[in-house]
Amino acid sequence: YLRNAYVHTSFRNYAENCLEHMQIDFWKAMPASKLSGEYKLAFMREWELLDRDYTGMISKEAFVRFHLRMHTLHQHPSWELDESLRRYIDRKFPDNYVTLRDLCLYAEDGEEYIEGTEELTKRVTQKNHAYEDEIDKDERKLAYHGETFEDYRKRCLEHMKLDYTFAIRRVADTKLSLMMDERQDDEHYDDKAKYWALFERRFQDAWDQVDKHKTGFLRSPKEGCKLVELLLITPKEGSAE
Repeated sequence: YLRNAYVHTSFRNYAENCLEHMQIDFWKAMPASKLSGEYKLAFMREWELLDRDYTGMISKEAFVRFHLRMHTLHQHPSWELDESLRRYIDRKFPDNYVTLRDLCLYAEDGEEYIEGTEELTKRVTQKNHAYEDEIDKDERKLAYHGETFEDYRKRCLEHMKLDYTFAIRRVADTKLSLMMDERQDDEHYDDKAKYWALFERRFQDAWDQVDKHKTGFLRSPKEGCKLVELLLITPKEGSAE
């Protein structure tokens, strides 16, 4: 029923935010590197050929064409599409559409670039299995690979922070409602950087209480509800928070 994948902003701003998400994961794939301007230009040109009304959404069929063109036309090996990857895409995108944000979060996930170039690539899954061999998340022990839990969580929080700052830009007085305590002076939250740091600490503490074995998974709705419950708890008066 949605006409656009974004609200209260322009397509250009939405696209920039999506590309920044892709950059976060690219830093994990190739540390201390940035996506080239040429690559991002080709990426967005191919998207806009399929999304001429700038809705931020395309069909899954169009997404497959995007995949093929990035590989065959633009010669990026990491976009090679075989039957194994097609099956993986069907599992990852069960609906008949893909948003630009979905695509950007998918694009660099599981990639490893070597020799300091985008052209030498290797898409990996847990234990370097082929896509059809990737076991179901309910059977996997960890949600991450090729990094520590702390680095994985830090990367996830960078994604969250990016969306928080994007919301701040869209609505100047936006605050994280789950962090607000109306009894406290609003001046305590005027500095948005400090405000985010407070949320980040509380999120990490809450996550650690739910995911005691640092798997990176919430394995049930009950665990998700517990995480939200912990985040909604108001800090006691006189505490550091």
